[in-house]
Amino acid sequence: MECLLCLKTCSDYIAEYSKEWSEFKVKNLVDKHLWAIESTSPLCICMICWTELDRFNKFYACIEQAHNILKQAVAKPPSDPLDPFPQEVLLESEIDQAILFTADSNQGNELYLVHGDNQGLFDGNYDDETNEENAKNVSCNNVPANTNNECMDECMSDTSPVNFIIDAAKRNKADYDAFLKEHFKITCDKCYQTLETFALLAQHYSKSHNERGYVVCCETKFFYRHFLVDHIKYHLNPDYFKCTYCDKSFSTRRCLQIHIQLHEDRKHACDKCDKKYIKRYLLEKHKLTHMPKPEKKFSCNECGKLYVSQHALNYHEKAVHQNVYARVCEVCGQTLPDAFSYKQHMLRHNPKPVKCEDCGLLVTSQITLKYHRDLKHPVGGSREYSCPICQRISPNMRAHKAHIKETHEAKQKFECTLCNKKFKRRDKLKCHMAVHTGNLSYSCSWCPKQFITSSNMTHHRKKVHPTEWEEEQRKKYSGNLPPRLQKCNSNKSS
Repeated sequence: MECLLCLKTCSDYIAEYSKEWSEFKVKNLVDKHLWAIESTSPLCICMICWTELDRFNKFYACIEQAHNILKQAVAKPPSDPLDPFPQEVLLESEIDQAILFTADSNQGNELYLVHGDNQGLFDGNYDDETNEENAKNVSCNNVPANTNNECMDECMSDTSPVNFIIDAAKRNKADYDAFLKEHFKITCDKCYQTLETFALLAQHYSKSHNERGYVVCCETKFFYRHFLVDHIKYHLNPDYFKCTYCDKSFSTRRCLQIHIQLHEDRKHACDKCDKKYIKRYLLEKHKLTHMPKPEKKFSCNECGKLYVSQHALNYHEKAVHQNVYARVCEVCGQTLPDAFSYKQHMLRHNPKPVKCEDCGLLVTSQITLKYHRDLKHPVGGSREYSCPICQRISPNMRAHKAHIKETHEAKQKFECTLCNKKFKRRDKLKCHMAVHTGNLSYSCSWCPKQFITSSNMTHHRKKVHPTEWEEEQRKKYSGNLPPRLQKCNSNKSS
């Protein structure tokens, strides 16, 4: 399963529906000390992340206890009524967040975690959303479970690493505030009151409007000052987020980080197929798709499909049988299984064609282009895949898998209610039913003739309207003749 925090595939975890999840209040701790992480799949947290989160929760309780004692011991001095701006203090949520500091490098902001053994929990591959404002993962191995005043004296001494990091975080915030003071006017979006710093804005929202504070720019809400600073820097310099490999510019740090991965070496290759990955954990996750059926222990009660984990099974049930993540297209009314499919579908209604440099095919998006290139123009040339059962040759892994599944594994479970004929695929049954009903679902766009199946219509168009057919194919390939038609013409001429 994939951990909610580190996003790595793990075998030792606490699942969302387990007794431990509710007993330890895992999601509450994540929301309290990190942020409200949203996931489209069932939640789980690996034991490594849980250990660190639990340690930090105890450390947080230790600090909270010390501050409560301090509040009781020292009376709060009255504020000066002549001072137009009260002294800026860190909010309670910001004190939690001050455990991380950022250091500027050529790759952007890098995050550092403090641990007793000076080793980070993860491998340093953080996205920009896990900055010091909204990430609070930390452990202090010097803090035992039973906290006391001696523990607090040790952890909060002037020379402790915790104090050093908090000071660095404060300096970072001070730099951000100074930059915003020079280049941006911080205003409340509710009452339009102007405030001096982002922290004062957060206090204002909490006290006056009873909600989380934010700033609006370009019709976008910014809840964290570092995101706002990045946005203002992009206004000042449109090339602020420029790729050093290809000089392509982006509007956010996160988009640039995702793009840079395209230039990185995919050194983790699958020994079962041609796929390669930048990170090892992505490869390990991919390898689960090659797991043989006898090792898949989790079966769907609805359709009988087998999965390698309860996490994968839960996601399948929600996505396929319960339609939890389904989205409906407002243009054509089609129902899509998830947000990604919905986004790809909407590109059909708002096309921004991308051209393949090898064959000229116009596709709807960069994702579709990558899929096309992997299928038709793979790096290192095409490979042939031989079926171990009937020795049929398939041009790519996708066709190879489809052949084995449909020809040798699939059962004829779709039965005609009129003649009892059985089929392996639902679409084949649908075409067969049209024979009984006489429903002509497909019409030729160049003549009035209608057909029962799409394949019959395609055959008709190629044979009866060859000129129109070739012209339509050339439009799809930027005016070029499709590769398969080029081969046909060369064979005819020879």
